[in-house]
Amino acid sequence: MTFKAKRKFKKFWRLADSLKKEFNLKIKIERANPGKQFDGVCYKDKKMFRVKIDPKLTQRHAIETLIHEIGHCLAWNKEKDDHGPKWGIAYSKAYRFFIEKFI
Repeated sequence: MTFKAKRKFKKFWRLADSLKKEFNLKIKIERANPGKQFDGVCYKDKKMFRVKIDPKLTQRHAIETLIHEIGHCLAWNKEKDDHGPKWGIAYSKAYRFFIEKFI
């Protein structure tokens, strides 16, 4: 990621750092191709979570996708349904943090 690209998405990167701290997440967030069908993806390796957000997204869309993926990190392995009630609660916590600190 170039300095110019980070400067362009300043709010996105500030939010990413704040979410990591707020929820004490060991996570690497990248603006990288998550795959053809997705705007973002979350997975876990042995040491940490990895989140990839499509670099073609606007900052606003990237922020929405980031919050969605943080919900997956927070609800990891807590239910079978990837978008079940526990993910919904985790997503709402991340979204509330965004609203209270960034809007």
